[in-house]
Amino acid sequence: MAAPNTSNRSRKALRPGIAHWAILGGAALIALFAIGLPPVNTERISHACQPTPIPPYIRKDGGNVDGMTFYTAYDPTNGTVGQYRARLNIDATGAVDNDLRFFVQGPQWVYEELMDDLTQGWTNDNNPVTARGAYSPSFTWDDAAVIPPGEGGNRKDGPLSKSVTILAVQGLITGPSHQWVNSAPYRLDHQGVTTTSARNPCPVSFQGSLLPQHNRLRPFWEITGGGGTFQSPTDYSLSPTHVLPSSAAQGATAIMHVQFKNESNEWEDTGISDDQVFDIFDSHLSRDLANDADPEGDQLNSHNVETNCKGAANHAYKGTVEQTGIEFPPWKSSDDHTEEQVLYKAPQDVNLPVENPWTAEDTAKLQRGDCLTILGWIGHIVTVTGDGTTLWEYNGKSGTNFGKKTVEDYTGWLTDDGQFRRVTEIIHWSME
Repeated sequence: MAAPNTSNRSRKALRPGIAHWAILGGAALIALFAIGLPPVNTERISHACQPTPIPPYIRKDGGNVDGMTFYTAYDPTNGTVGQYRARLNIDATGAVDNDLRFFVQGPQWVYEELMDDLTQGWTNDNNPVTARGAYSPSFTWDDAAVIPPGEGGNRKDGPLSKSVTILAVQGLITGPSHQWVNSAPYRLDHQGVTTTSARNPCPVSFQGSLLPQHNRLRPFWEITGGGGTFQSPTDYSLSPTHVLPSSAAQGATAIMHVQFKNESNEWEDTGISDDQVFDIFDSHLSRDLANDADPEGDQLNSHNVETNCKGAANHAYKGTVEQTGIEFPPWKSSDDHTEEQVLYKAPQDVNLPVENPWTAEDTAKLQRGDCLTILGWIGHIVTVTGDGTTLWEYNGKSGTNFGKKTVEDYTGWLTDDGQFRRVTEIIHWSME
């Protein structure tokens, strides 16, 4: 706050003017002529002798911004209202005391400008900004006049207070948070599955936070890196609807911008934003394999996802975990098949030769997403990974749970008592 401004009275000769007669009023005129002073030439009184008052206001970049709203990014290290105000280059004009005292001295009019104690300054600059919200810096001009003894009138022009609003803004993406979703489809929450090759497409759920809640603020979302788009008009929502792309996108980025409605009622970008990286897979199988190979740990097994082999096949196909019908794949309702689908056949008796051994030609028939039904002393179903060698399965019997195997791993099994049991058939199901 500026120091009080005091000075001696200053006197200036005035030339008569009609406006000054109005200030004195009719009663004053009668009193002057009653004491016999010489008449005043009213044509010589000038308005120019009066000081022009400075209209006090709060300003930004030289303009009057009284009562307006501004924004700036919230600083989590906190600060004061004054620091936020200074960041926006907001200050206030000075003011002069415009109290005038007129009297006649001989044949002339004289006025005195009585410089009262004029105090002015920001009244809440030291208030801490401890949270995202709206703050109102206020400036007060106070002409705290002291009327000398023997003089009358009211020379107190103040106090006068004006303010602006500063929004300390923070916009954050709060979801996805790269956390595990412990329900089907089991996944990390930033993982989606595209629309083209996937059954049961899986968009990513996005959630934002924008504080303070104010009618001049809104979010605006966009996606870069091929991860799809947001459905309009929900791209102005804190829970926008994700529209999946037609192809996979690893490392796509969602960005939530903060927009501000200016004094012209137009939305402008504030430069305040947050972003989140996410992944879109071409199939549920691709996502499951990625989670199995996650460098931070085998996600499916570390989170104790329990199912059976059919549940794993369903999860790799459409993200669900129905566990019935081991003899046929997720896209079939029965085990009806042709002889051409039987790629391997052997008698139950391990002492008898295999009638139809597995060959390289059989391996060449396997395409990513196909299923193999393995029959023998127990039924089992696996999903083809498409890398030419491995199959994706859940094997609760062996205790390995989710993992990869090869065809050779299924040509014979050991029972819990260590007895060898032969696989009798391997049936190939092309993905539909």
